[in-house]
This record gives sequence, C-alpha cells and structure tokens, in this order.
Amino acid sequence: MASQARATWSDQQPRVSAGIPLYVGTHRSLNSMSETVALADDLGRWQRIFVVGVGLVLVFHSVLLALWLAPSSPVRDAVGSARLATYVDPYFQQGDETVGIGSNRVDEALELRAYVRPEGGGDPTFTPWIDVTASESRAVRGVLGPARSHQMARRLASNLNFSLFALSATQRQVVAKTAADVPVAQLQRQLSAGAPAVSDVKSFMAVDQMATQFASLWLGAVLSDVEVLQVQYRVGRRVVPDYAARTTQKLTNTEFDWFNIGWRKAFRADATAREAFTDYVSGVNRG
Repeated sequence: MASQARATWSDQQPRVSAGIPLYVGTHRSLNSMSETVALADDLGRWQRIFVVGVGLVLVFHSVLLALWLAPSSPVRDAVGSARLATYVDPYFQQGDETVGIGSNRVDEALELRAYVRPEGGGDPTFTPWIDVTASESRAVRGVLGPARSHQMARRLASNLNFSLFALSATQRQVVAKTAADVPVAQLQRQLSAGAPAVSDVKSFMAVDQMATQFASLWLGAVLSDVEVLQVQYRVGRRVVPDYAARTTQKLTNTEFDWFNIGWRKAFRADATAREAFTDYVSGVNRG
C-alpha cells in the first residue's frame, strides 16, 4: 500500500524542465485535448467542404432553371435552349408546358353556336362555332389581376367537364342527342333512369341550365339583326402530352376531347340582364 501511495504521489510530483514545473497528469490531459481539437478541426473542414459543395450545386441548378424559364435574351441564347433542355427534361421530366408563369397542365374550351332567324324575315340558319374561352384568353393576356367575369367561360367549362365526366357514356349520349323541345324534367328522368348516382344527374342539370343561359346571353350580345331561337354548346378538354411525346407535341397543338351537347331553347332574359351581359361581352371582345 505504501509503495502504491508513493507511486501515485510521484505521478503528481512536479518535474522541473528548464525551470518550469510540469505535472505529469496535466501533460497527459493537454495531449488528449490537443487530439480532440485536431479531430474537431478535421470534421469542421469536411463539413465546410460539404456545405460549400451543396451550395454550389444548388446555385448551378437555380441558374440553369432561371435561364430555362427566362424569355429570350443574349445570355439565354448564348447558352442555348437545346443545351438547357438536355439538363432539365431528362432529369426532371418538365417542360415549358408544365412549369413557368401561367403554364397549365389542363386546357379547357367552351364553344357556342345558335340557330337564328333574320329579324326582317327569312329562313333560319346556323351560326358557326364561337370559341368563347379563346376570346377571354385574349382579353386577359398580360393582365396581372383580371376581373373574375373575364374568366366566366373557363370556369363554366371546368364545371361542365367535371359534371360530364361524372356521367356514364350512355348518359352522355342522351345529353348529346337531346332536342330543344325536350322538357328539362323529361331529360332529367331519362338521365336518372338506372343511374347509380342521382346526385351526378342533378349536378349536370344545374350546370347545363347555367350554360344554356350563358350561351343565350352571350350569343344575343354578339349577334345582330337576328333572333336567337336555339343555342348549342360543346365543351372540350386537353392535357399536357406524356413526357415521351413532349419533344414533338405541346399542349397548344394537342386536340381537344369534346363533349357535344344537344340543342337548347334560347333563354329569354329581361332588358337589365341583357344590357349587363352586353357590357361584359364587349369588354372581353375588346381584348
């Protein structure tokens, strides 16, 4: 025991080196601390390298995406659209149809036509189809905050597509063949016969009524010197092509899938409603 105590005491005795007392235990602790600091410095250096590397990758990626989405400019032209596309398309499967300001994955259209009779007399005739959504798109192009009324046709087209997709193929055939002299109640009974979801039929009937009124007021505002006897509308939908076809096909040149609706008796609105709708149509068509 005494020898162990002397050994412990000798470890703690100061040793003089160049006149500076050093404790053996303290010297060992300093060595351990130095090793810890060196290890921390190594870890910190690799962490900094990793963070800087990730940051450079993100900056590179952001610059390429910004150039790819940017309009034509000397910098973008110098890099080249094809070179940018080789980076963006294969890895992210994106195109200018799916990413960017104002881009759409789905496009919808609403077209109208009428069966009219000249006011001075004569035989009734059919008007050509009028693309109402195209008129709205021209009116709001470049407008940051377009009026809600200038998106009326597109919203109506969305509601119509939604309700028509909810119907069965047989029900859509009934809708397409309905004549103007078929009462609304009769059409609803035909659609509801054997239907699994009557609520889908009610939803379509409500949107169909809105579309008939919209078509009657719109055509009445743009057609002059004629009496609108009947109206017809059709609604279309197209989606961004699959990634494999985007090199040769875009949303803007993809054909619409159309739902044709039968003829409807023209809706007769009062003078106040016709005047208000005429102002709306005039504003859209000025675009």
